[in-house]
Amino acid sequence: MNIPKNINSFFIVKRFKLKTASLALFLFVIIYCWSSLIDSFRFNPDFFANKTLQFGALLILIFIIQLYEYIRDLRGYKQLHESEQRFSFILDVTKDVLYFLDLPERKYSYASSDIKELTGYSKEELSDIGFTKIMKKVETRDNDNASYSDFPKLLKANASEIFSAEYLIRTKEGSFKWVEDISLMRKDKSGKIIGTVGILRDITERKNYLSLINEERNNIEKYLEIAEVIFLILDSNYTVKLINKKGCRALGYDKSEILGKNWFDNFVPIKNREKRKRRLTDVFSDISPAKEYIENNIVDRFGEEHVIGWRTAIIRDNRNNVEALLSSGTDVTEQKRIEESLVFERHLLQTLMDTIPDFIYFKDTSCKYIRIGKGAHFNGLSDINETVGKTDFDFFQTDFARNSYIEEQEIIKTGVSVINKAVKEVFKDGSYLWVSTTKIPVYDNDGNITGIAGISRDITEIKKVEAALRDNENRWRNLLENSPMGIAIITDMKILYVNNEGIKLLGASSSDPIVYKNVFAFVPRNFRKDFCNLVRALNYESKKLLPHAECKLKKINDEIIEVEGAAIPVNYSGEESVQIVFRNISERKRQEKTQQIINDILQTANSEQNILYLYKFIHKSVGLVMKADNFYIALYDYESQTINFPYYVDKFDEGPRGVRFGNGLTEYVIKSGTSALLDREKLDELIAEGKFNSIGTPSKIWLGVPLKIQDKTIGIICVQDYDNETTYDENEKKILETIAFAVSRAIERKTLEEEREELINQLKESNLSKDRLFSLISHDLRSPFNALLGSSGILLNDYSKMSPAELHRHLTAINQTTGTLYNLVNNLLQFSRFQAGSVKVKPSKINIRELAARNILLLQGNAVKKDISIILNIDSHYAFADEDMINSVVQNLISNAIKFTNPGGEIIVSGKLLQNVDVNMIEISVKDNGVGMNENVIKKLFNPNSIYTSKGTRKESGSGLGLLLTKEFVEKNGGTILIKSDENIGTEFIFTVPGSK
Repeated sequence: MNIPKNINSFFIVKRFKLKTASLALFLFVIIYCWSSLIDSFRFNPDFFANKTLQFGALLILIFIIQLYEYIRDLRGYKQLHESEQRFSFILDVTKDVLYFLDLPERKYSYASSDIKELTGYSKEELSDIGFTKIMKKVETRDNDNASYSDFPKLLKANASEIFSAEYLIRTKEGSFKWVEDISLMRKDKSGKIIGTVGILRDITERKNYLSLINEERNNIEKYLEIAEVIFLILDSNYTVKLINKKGCRALGYDKSEILGKNWFDNFVPIKNREKRKRRLTDVFSDISPAKEYIENNIVDRFGEEHVIGWRTAIIRDNRNNVEALLSSGTDVTEQKRIEESLVFERHLLQTLMDTIPDFIYFKDTSCKYIRIGKGAHFNGLSDINETVGKTDFDFFQTDFARNSYIEEQEIIKTGVSVINKAVKEVFKDGSYLWVSTTKIPVYDNDGNITGIAGISRDITEIKKVEAALRDNENRWRNLLENSPMGIAIITDMKILYVNNEGIKLLGASSSDPIVYKNVFAFVPRNFRKDFCNLVRALNYESKKLLPHAECKLKKINDEIIEVEGAAIPVNYSGEESVQIVFRNISERKRQEKTQQIINDILQTANSEQNILYLYKFIHKSVGLVMKADNFYIALYDYESQTINFPYYVDKFDEGPRGVRFGNGLTEYVIKSGTSALLDREKLDELIAEGKFNSIGTPSKIWLGVPLKIQDKTIGIICVQDYDNETTYDENEKKILETIAFAVSRAIERKTLEEEREELINQLKESNLSKDRLFSLISHDLRSPFNALLGSSGILLNDYSKMSPAELHRHLTAINQTTGTLYNLVNNLLQFSRFQAGSVKVKPSKINIRELAARNILLLQGNAVKKDISIILNIDSHYAFADEDMINSVVQNLISNAIKFTNPGGEIIVSGKLLQNVDVNMIEISVKDNGVGMNENVIKKLFNPNSIYTSKGTRKESGSGLGLLLTKEFVEKNGGTILIKSDENIGTEFIFTVPGSK
């Protein structure tokens, strides 16, 4: 069978066949012409003259040449045949398929017989259906998933070199195989591709093997990525060649930020680098082996160090040289911390055992002592360590030791603890102690009991006291019955005992309606859960007294009272019980709440809220201490003889507006100047007597209290209930009378503030005359004086009832009001002196820096309250001016800057010497980053005919005189003042004064 290996061998065979045919033809011609040649030689032997001889010699020469080439081709053909036999043997052994494919016709001109075994199709069948029809996937060197339609393009794209590809084919039988194709393009003389010659090889087994290898590699990579262990590979240059996600998380970097970096230069603390480099250099040099386990520190991107426990393996090349280091690490930082903590806790435990007076000990499962505290009460021991390895039989009488052993073995067997058991310990010498002992099982990490832990407390004296108490039980009962505190004993939430005071507090005449009742019958529903938790929190064994607590109780008539008390676990009639000691604090709580309401009302009155807000707040505050669903405030105007109702909330009636002073209930209280608590019966009686007329919907009970200022009734405050005539009593009347005093002061203050605001608005509409100026000032004076009168009045009336915190708050208010009043009077005095022309300038040498520093220190408190920083930036320049006037200027400007600077802002006080002018002047600046001003406001500031005021960032008020005085003082001393300001950016006041000569 002829199997051409390549295109050249194909032509060798063809040429050999042609040579054989031509040689035979020449031999036939020579034989055919031989007789003619002999005859021609015989007649004419002259070779050069005989044409026939010449023709014959030429034939013979050509024959010889052809014979020579034939012999040479015969040798090549023999070699080709031998090569073909070897190639056929290789194809037969490897089962590879040799093929010739003619591209124009897409037909196989040749394919070895194994094509059918490989594909299930013959050469002809494949030529008919096309090889691409059985291809399901194509993988080339540059494309792992090429399209079938791209196959011809792939062939042409690789025309200049050997083409290699792998195909997934479906055989004729329906199975799938992977086939490798290695082929070479065939071209004609013009270079056009006419076909391919190649080999097809079955690589299914190899692909499956590679797939398994890739799968295993992927599994290993996945394991490395999800493993909770750091994996790291370093080469001999300490460069990171591999690191998994756990390592990246530990270092806080992405993998791309770690790979290729020097491990020591980037991820090892500086203090450890050189030592660890030397150790690793010895490992790579094979001087010393790698340690199986080592702990050292790494540093993450945030500079935090972690302790890592490393296990290391050496990677060697084929020459057995150390090529790299593979390490797996676990973060043991927390473990190290825990170990250090355990050492500390072990020391702490021993210190506790040695310090506490109780006897603390540990025993093993054989009931032998293995650890003991210094509180041991064994007799005749010089060293407590002598107890280690011994049992109770070595120290106590046999009966006690035996019972103790049986008890402890039962604990080890069942795991059930013994808690606070009173035991009489009898020593071998006959002496004894009463102890309260607790024994609990000790478990290992697997949950197995490895011994017991115990603590014994000497209660010998307690036992003696208990005996004495039993002897004096009658005396104890007498003390309980006559105690000024209510006392009750509760067992399983039932009241088993209550003393006389407790019966009185619960509103009963005897204990019959109380004892053997569930305690929740006397606890309001909303407080039952808290009361239950309180009782459950008691430790019956320790007999620990709970701290005093406040709660609410319900009397048998359903009245709610507030009580203060404490509880302690007791043993009553052989059962664990709770003894509660309590007293009624309803009146005290009512007074505290009332006082708090008064303080809140006064503080609200001092705030910037309007008067309607104040009325609502008063209503809300009264509702905290009594029912106030129907509530109103009425004010009496003596000049117009009318009653106004600025605040009126009622279930049925709408609030009247202004009414003439008549004969109603409100007028009744105003005329009498005393409070009135009237139920329906009393109301009808007074109406019948003509004391007042019935107006509006009749109520079941009505309570009105006069509002007074300096013994003059200005109105009333009233509550009423249309449904229940018992809603108010003398207690509510007293509370409302107490609140009414603060309400009167608050209403007066707010009324004055509104009057002042109204007057200021009127003054802004026209030029201010001196009379109106002083009218404004009088209001400014009146408001602080009212605040002083209000706060001092409260102090005068309620001084003995106030806490230190309340006293401090009122005194602080008085102090702040006094400071405001002083500044106002001082500015007024200076302004009036200027108007009168009585101010004389007395210049002197002034250190500007020291003057500014004094004023900053003086006003520092105001700045601190608003978290404002004041920066002083003035050298020690000396001015020649009136010190008092310049001091007032600096003080006013800094105070003004604080007023209009937002909390957290900044004020800069600076100064410099102006040397570019003829006169030696000093320029001083006060600059803030506060609210700023527009041009219209700036024009109004220094206008003496129109005093301008505005609120500060915290609603601080002012008279508007400060800046007028500032301008006057600066100009009196030969200086000038100007303003630079931008809204929402800040303001800068700049003024000049003459420098010192």
